[in-house]
Amino acid sequence: MNIMSYQGPRGTDPATKSLSKLFCSSRELQHQWWFMQENSFHCCATETAFSNCICDFPESVVEGHSLYCNDFLWPVFHKLDKSIHFKQPDRQMFHQFNAFFAQSMLGFDQLSIVQPIIISGFHLALCPQLLYNCSGFRSTFFWNLPWPEDVNRIYVPFVSEIALGLLHAQGLGFTSTEAASNFLAFVAKIMPNYRVDIPGRKIENMHEPEHSISIQFDPFDCGSSRN
Repeated sequence: MNIMSYQGPRGTDPATKSLSKLFCSSRELQHQWWFMQENSFHCCATETAFSNCICDFPESVVEGHSLYCNDFLWPVFHKLDKSIHFKQPDRQMFHQFNAFFAQSMLGFDQLSIVQPIIISGFHLALCPQLLYNCSGFRSTFFWNLPWPEDVNRIYVPFVSEIALGLLHAQGLGFTSTEAASNFLAFVAKIMPNYRVDIPGRKIENMHEPEHSISIQFDPFDCGSSRN
């Protein structure tokens, strides 16, 4: 099993605590947890008590990614319109950070990347798409923010690229039935390349029908957290 999250096993949010229990539940198999510690990309394996620093990310990428998450994505998904601050350079750093994260994991040791791959948190929303495009790997993603019932039209392109990233996973977990329903409705309305079964909570890529996505509610009792 491979876990990807912004915070590592020592994180204090509910999602991280639940993932930590899962990570430690079996010592018979080797599990790996990939995460950030300041500007460094780390990996922690079940057979060792310490994490290893794999590489450092440029400070500008980490800072821009954080600003985009906290100043744009967080208020957009919480409908805090007066708090929204968008900067294109920060968006570019968000894309770059996700690319660095996915490629650093894949480039470390391809043979160690075994299923399932679990990704947690909105910080890594583009990683399911990047992993799939680079390696064919599909993941399970836990989205830890609300998904609004309606999105201001000026923000739809940016929310759409987040949704597209998530739609490359094979399973999506949300923190509430409302968030899951709102995501299904958004995809049905905005993204014509996907067929949405709202009652069955499934989404099908019309160009790759074998790649269906199942939508779940609160699989790990994930609470939303902001870093």
